[in-house]
Amino acid sequence: MFAGHEKQTEIFRRAVKSGRLMHAYIFSGIKGIGKRLFAVNTAKALLCREGSFFSPCGCPSCVQIDMGTHPDLHLYGEKETSPDGKVLNEDKIINIENVRKIVESAGMTPLEGQWKVYIIDGAHQLADTAQGGPAANALLKTLEEPGENTVFFLITDKYEAILPTIRSRAVNVKFSPLTIDQIRQALSGIVPEGSFIDRAALMSGGSVSRTLDILNEKFTDVTPYLKDGDFVKFAAAVQKLKTQEEISMAVSSVYPEALEAFKKTGRYSYCLLGYYLLDILRRFNYNANVDLIKADFSSKVIEVFSEAV
Repeated sequence: MFAGHEKQTEIFRRAVKSGRLMHAYIFSGIKGIGKRLFAVNTAKALLCREGSFFSPCGCPSCVQIDMGTHPDLHLYGEKETSPDGKVLNEDKIINIENVRKIVESAGMTPLEGQWKVYIIDGAHQLADTAQGGPAANALLKTLEEPGENTVFFLITDKYEAILPTIRSRAVNVKFSPLTIDQIRQALSGIVPEGSFIDRAALMSGGSVSRTLDILNEKFTDVTPYLKDGDFVKFAAAVQKLKTQEEISMAVSSVYPEALEAFKKTGRYSYCLLGYYLLDILRRFNYNANVDLIKADFSSKVIEVFSEAV
């Protein structure tokens, strides 16, 4: 279910109705808040034969999009692999060959609808894929002067990692983290009522996908050690975290604990810790060093929470 982002919805409702869209947009914000879903819904609205907008429709165009077979919607994403390490859907990942395909096809007229839409999820990877080469220059030219009725939606959770030359050619549309009510709405019918959803949503930092991971226990919850005052186990649990995503979720889980401690004690150090935790999440937008972040995060949290012991 689509939830939140009312301001962005109204902006694109007017743009689709008038047919006046910019040639390229960057949808930026944390993972799991509906940026890709929003882009697909906007594409459906542009290509829909019945003129529906963000509402269920059974027209042939919308059915094709749901099935992933519409010839005028081109969706590329980050590399996905099977359990045996094999790359899935090679034709739809962000690599130099597919960048060339995008450049070649973007100037052509739509095959069925009035628009041709390109959605590139994980657009910050274009910096590694095409930087400095002829494909990069061709892509920049395409973003600046695409074919008629062609629009690009570039999706990222690392806006600053996108090439400045690409940022200068696209309109940045920022998506904010979802509220607890919006996450509950998005997961209606997926997660049983009365579950741990509100707490999980708070710990997730406003991300639906992180909320699901927390509910499914797909992350290491380090907060019980803080509540028990067992800082040795807390430090050990942090050291076991391996990926940026795991650390981000651990930081997000500690954040509400710091705020709650600040409300109870009035100690300003907890408030400062909250600002520090938010800064960690921002630093990950710049591909910060994971090992340094873990060490700094662990020591700062222990320093502040040990005050009450």
